Amino acid sequence: MAGVLAGTRILIGDMTGPHAGAAELLSAAGATIVGGDDAEPVDVVIGGRPPGSTAPAVAVAGQPVPDPAGVPAGTVAHATSVLLAAAALLAHLHGTDLQVDPAAVEAQLLLPAVAAAAYGLDHEPVARPRRFDDGACAVGPLTAEDEETFRRLLLTFDHPPDAEDVASRAQQWRLPVCPYRSRSEGPADPPIRWLPGPPSEPGPDTTPALSIVDLTSHWAGPLATWLLAATGARVVKVESRHRPDGFRRSRHGGPTPLFDALNRSKHSVDIDLGSQTGKRRFLDLVAGADLVIDSFSRRVLPNFGLSTADLVRDHGRLCTLSLPAFPPQHPFEVAYGPGIHAVRGLGDIGDGAISEPIVAYPDAVAGFTAFFAALALVVGRRRGSEVRRAEVTLFDAVGPLLHHPPSRDVARREADPGGRLLASAAATRPGWEALPDASGVERLLPTTPLRGSRIPVPSTPAPPLGGPCPDTWPAPARGR
Repeated sequence: MAGVLAGTRILIGDMTGPHAGAAELLSAAGATIVGGDDAEPVDVVIGGRPPGSTAPAVAVAGQPVPDPAGVPAGTVAHATSVLLAAAALLAHLHGTDLQVDPAAVEAQLLLPAVAAAAYGLDHEPVARPRRFDDGACAVGPLTAEDEETFRRLLLTFDHPPDAEDVASRAQQWRLPVCPYRSRSEGPADPPIRWLPGPPSEPGPDTTPALSIVDLTSHWAGPLATWLLAATGARVVKVESRHRPDGFRRSRHGGPTPLFDALNRSKHSVDIDLGSQTGKRRFLDLVAGADLVIDSFSRRVLPNFGLSTADLVRDHGRLCTLSLPAFPPQHPFEVAYGPGIHAVRGLGDIGDGAISEPIVAYPDAVAGFTAFFAALALVVGRRRGSEVRRAEVTLFDAVGPLLHHPPSRDVARREADPGGRLLASAAATRPGWEALPDASGVERLLPTTPLRGSRIPVPSTPAPPLGGPCPDTWPAPARGR
C-alpha cells in the first residue's frame, strides 16, 4: 500500500531542530523529502525558499521555547515539529506561506492552566499517583460514581494488590486506571496507523472548505477539530443530551473554560447514536462530509452498528480518523492523558522515582498529531490514495518523547503557568483573541499556533448543545 502522501514532494534544506521531526513524520506518511540541491519542482518548502522557487513555504517563527515545568523533556520541540509538518500540508492545500509559533505551541500544551487563568479560576492539577503494594497508578480523573466503583473494585482483592493487578482489573471494569511503568518497556511504534479503503477518485475538491463531523470529546479530538476550524473548515460537533462532551459540564457547576477554548468556531447538533432516528440523522450528516473524526474506544462505534470501514465504503469521498487511547494490540483500552503518561513510562524520572505531569499533555500531542493526519488524508484524497482511514492513539502519539532521557523537570512545578502566559498575552496580544463566554464576559484565549495571510480565521464562541441537524452544511468562516 502506497503512503497517503505518495507523490507529494517537500523540500527541506536544513534537517536540524523541528525540521528533522517534521521530515520524519512526512516521510512516514509517504511524502518524498528532497534536499536543497534537487532541481525538480516541489509542492512545498520547509525553511528558506530557494531562489526561483514558487512553492509555498513554511517556517518556525521566533526562537525555540524551552519545555515548561511539569512536562517531559522535548515536548514543545516535538509538538512544534508535528505542527510544522501539518503547516506544510496546509500550505500545499491553500497555496500560501505559513509559520508556526512555538510560544503558541506552549500555550496549547498548557491550555487547561491557561484557560483556567483566563476565567479567573485556579488550575486543577493532575492527581498524584496512588500507591499500591509495589508501585503506583494514575487514576482517573474519575466521576463521583466511578470513584465509588473504584473503591468497590479494591475491596474485591483478598490480598494487598500491586499496581499492575489494580490497573488490569480496573481496565476490565472500564475504569481509566494505568500503572506507572519504566521508560525501558517496549519500543515506540509510529504515531499514526494508516488504513486502506476503496480508492477515492482523484481530483481537486470542489467545496470551498472541508466539512467535518466531529464525534470527539474532552481534549485531544476537540483540539484537532478546533485547529481545522481555525483554518477554515466547517465543523459540526455531534453530542447527545444524554451523554454530552465531558468538558461541557463543570464538576462544580461553574464556567467551563477548557470546553470553551477547544470548541470555538464549531456548530453543534444533538444526535443520539443509540436510536434509529439518531443514527439516520448522523448518516445524513455524513453524506455531505469530507471527514469523520471520533475519539471513542474501539467497542463504541460497533455498539451503535457503525464502523469506519463501512462509512468509507458507503461514501466515496469520505475519510475517517479515530483517536482511541491505545493501539489494537494493547491489553488496555481506557485512559486519559495522565494514564498514558504513566503507562508509557514518561513519569519515570530516574532512580526509581515517578512524577505526575502538570497537565494531561498527551492529549495535546495527540491532538496535534491528529490535525496532521487529517490534513494528510485530505491531500491523499486529492491524489486518489487508497488510504482513507487513519488512527492516532494517545499511547503512540507520545512515543517520540521516549527518545529524550528521563528528566526530573517533570516533577518541577510552576506556581501559575497559565497566569504567566496570560500576563504576556495581555501585553502583546498577537496570537490571542478575546471572546465572550456563556455569560457574556470576554475571555482572552490563545489562537492556533499557525500564522498566515488567511489563518487563523476569526473565531466564534463555543456553541450550546443542540440545534437542528442542518439540511445543508453551515457556511465556513471567512479568512482574513
